[in-house]
Amino acid sequence: MPAVVFGAGLQVSPDKLVFNINGVEPKTEEMIVVNPTADVQLFEVYADDYAKLIKVNPASFTLEAGARKKVLVTVTPDNLPAGIISANLSVVSEPLISAKEQNVGINTGVKIPFTIQLSTSTEKPLWQFYGLIALGCLIVVGLVVWLIRRRRKGIRLFGKR
Repeated sequence: MPAVVFGAGLQVSPDKLVFNINGVEPKTEEMIVVNPTADVQLFEVYADDYAKLIKVNPASFTLEAGARKKVLVTVTPDNLPAGIISANLSVVSEPLISAKEQNVGINTGVKIPFTIQLSTSTEKPLWQFYGLIALGCLIVVGLVVWLIRRRRKGIRLFGKR
């Protein structure tokens, strides 16, 4: 069972997201946002960094008291080199009553760490690797045979005999 992150007025599960991406295909993970309060809350979810790579759906939504919402987080690794990227998703809640009636923004939130492990591996099949090794061996053997034949004929490679 994934761990839950608690904040004043919200709960988010899991407590971190890991995207293992091989190639250029987008990868989607889900998280659950819960409103544990007795008030209707407005929620926003967004990436602190790498906003062009991260799509959150829905990014903004309202939850009734005790309600929960599945949020999909999709990473599209456009033009990224292989490696590991770490950043945070912010999940922020605001009671609708306080914002409209009091003209005061009382936001609470949590940071959900995410890691993108990107491998843009264009691995060639093993037969190509072994084929190159075999070709190299054939070249070396051919060179050795050629040198032995020249030596038996008495032809020196460098200078006269």
